[in-house]
Amino acid sequence: MIHLAKLSSVQFPVPHQSVFLLFDSFQLRAISRPFSDISLDIVEWAEDAVIFHTDPNPLFRQSGFSGEMVKFALLKAPFWRDSLRKIGEIVVWLPGQNEDTTWDLLQNLPLSAKSVKQLYLSADGQVKLM
Repeated sequence: MIHLAKLSSVQFPVPHQSVFLLFDSFQLRAISRPFSDISLDIVEWAEDAVIFHTDPNPLFRQSGFSGEMVKFALLKAPFWRDSLRKIGEIVVWLPGQNEDTTWDLLQNLPLSAKSVKQLYLSADGQVKLM
């Protein structure tokens, strides 16, 4: 089972293993610092199975996010992209969580495989494998 919740219904602090699921790169503005064109290109051209780590947006931190890094993924698989678009806001994947606001889906999340790549992206384009 996959446990997901809308960002608006998640209680802060968000568990450190949580991943913000995006369907559009414009959603990054809400959770991270502004990216350089190089960093945005890396996000947009990456395959589905990549979890990015980056520094949180200061406003997002003020709203209650307490983590050192924001983890996110831009999902491009048709099922996930369309589902996230229909929800209409950022969705949080909560591995191992059981909350009243979650949906349990039988569709495999591309990020739940052991082969998922993880990259750190700085706002200025610095990239590091994690």
